[in-house]
Amino acid sequence: MEDEFQSAANALRDDAKEYITYFVPEDEDRFEPLTMVLGFASALLVSFLAGFQEEAKRSAKKAGKSTFKWFVSLLTDFKEGKESETSKEAKRRANEAKQTKRSLKKQQVPKALDRAEQGLRDELAGRLGEAKATELAKKVRQVAERKILNGQ
Repeated sequence: MEDEFQSAANALRDDAKEYITYFVPEDEDRFEPLTMVLGFASALLVSFLAGFQEEAKRSAKKAGKSTFKWFVSLLTDFKEGKESETSKEAKRRANEAKQTKRSLKKQQVPKALDRAEQGLRDELAGRLGEAKATELAKKVRQVAERKILNGQ
């Protein structure tokens, strides 16, 4: 049985595949195997969940700041045949985000989710443009809420 994070990454797979080329460095081949697409979907989810936690804790860090940097390290690890820490990081972040959500008052959750989505959208906009960044950030939020934070 797949865990909830893997289920969420799989749910984002098609959207991630559509946008992955915006994040592959220009000197890289444009070959996107399924593992890289799922890695990108995972990076998006982890960035959103990190942003949710940071916003919930009212941290000064910008949500989603590390999306591109983290994904580039995934590409490097993939090219070098190394196993990345993606899976461990993703599961840890998903568990921490669920705990954070449980610790919030009910009325605080939507605001933290809105800010996390805004942070991810802002980070993605530099590569995707506003419209595509808005669309992808919204999809990431929907999947993260449904599959991870609400456990459905």
